[in-house]
Amino acid sequence: MKEGWLDNQGINGEIVPPTREADWRKYIGTRGWNLIEIQTKRGMVKIPERFRLRKHKGRLMTWVGFWPVSFIWTMINDPIRKMSREIYRKLSGIYQRIIISATSGIVEELSEPVSPVASTTTTEEK
Repeated sequence: MKEGWLDNQGINGEIVPPTREADWRKYIGTRGWNLIEIQTKRGMVKIPERFRLRKHKGRLMTWVGFWPVSFIWTMINDPIRKMSREIYRKLSGIYQRIIISATSGIVEELSEPVSPVASTTTTEEK
């Protein structure tokens, strides 16, 4: 992010010049990168504002509400999917054997060489 801002500002290098420090802080501040202090069990900690959990409460609550449903669906769906595949595999083998048995006469007939057909026209018909 910093490199992109520096390039955009026409500044060479990777260090923000002291004369542009205020502009850089304003830029990152508009993107949620202002440092804020939060109280934790270990004391006060500085974090970027964009990572404050309170800003993502809706997402977190959606996930908390959805994951049990997702878990249950996965526990139900995986065995059902496996069972369905196994049933398909077994039935496809049975049906393939039925098809082979039912069409064996046709296959034998189609496999025989074709005999030339004698001409049935007689001289009288000419």
